[in-house]
Amino acid sequence: ALGSMAAQGGFDWLVVGGGPCGIVSVAALVRRGQRVAWVDPDFAQVGRLGQRYQRVPGNTKAGKLLEGFRSLPALNFEASQALRRAAGQRTVSDFSDEETCELSFCMHALSDGAEALLANHAVQGLEGWVSSLAGAHGSEWRARVDRVVAVGTDVDDAV
Repeated sequence: ALGSMAAQGGFDWLVVGGGPCGIVSVAALVRRGQRVAWVDPDFAQVGRLGQRYQRVPGNTKAGKLLEGFRSLPALNFEASQALRRAAGQRTVSDFSDEETCELSFCMHALSDGAEALLANHAVQGLEGWVSSLAGAHGSEWRARVDRVVAVGTDVDDAV
């Protein structure tokens, strides 16, 4: 079983990928009150961007990044930034609005946001990958997810 959400009629959305776009998509859907199945082989990595490019200088001003993170309450941005600062870590919040920062600061914020989303009752995280997707009835779709391990608070047991 995938958890009680699946038993109660499924999900409103399937988001594939735990990188920056996947994280922001899930947070935006949660803000709209949608139920989301979210698939990624390893949520801790923040996608390929988080795996490979942490030391790359960013080109987006911190003020724009902060505006984006704060616009999505499900990311729990302010609380996670406060916890990092309390642990003596510098955060994206520490930069002035006009400064840019290394991508690692964004990746930390996104990683924290992914963790908050996976704990959200409207999100069912599934570690695995989508191997097929097919139309079912009307606007319904069926997805096959391989190597599934259910993640999050709404999990009854793994598939």
